[in-house]
Amino acid sequence: MVPIAAGLLLCVVATGAIAQGLRGIRAGEQHANRARPITAEVVSRQEASLRVRTDDARRLTVNAYYPEDYRIGSTVAVLEDGRGSAWRPNPTTHSNGRC
Repeated sequence: MVPIAAGLLLCVVATGAIAQGLRGIRAGEQHANRARPITAEVVSRQEASLRVRTDDARRLTVNAYYPEDYRIGSTVAVLEDGRGSAWRPNPTTHSNGRC
C-alpha cells in the first residue's frame, strides 16, 4: 500500500511541475509576442551580455551566449518590450560579417 501511495504522490508532484513549466512557457511566449524588433549598436560586451544603444539613445543590456561574436560598433537586431527589457540579439542580422 505504501509504494502505491508514494507512486501516486510522485505522479501528482510531476503533474504539478509540468503544469508550472507550461505556464512559464506560455508567459514567455506572450511576453515575446508583445516585443518588437529594433536595431541597436553594440557599445560594450560583458561575459554573457551585450550593452547596446538604440536609435533613440536608450541603453539596454541584452543576454548573449557568445558576446565575442559581436564587434563594438556593429549593429544588431534585438527584441524590446517597451519597458526597458530586451532579448538576445538576432545572430543572423548583426553587421560584423561573421554570421
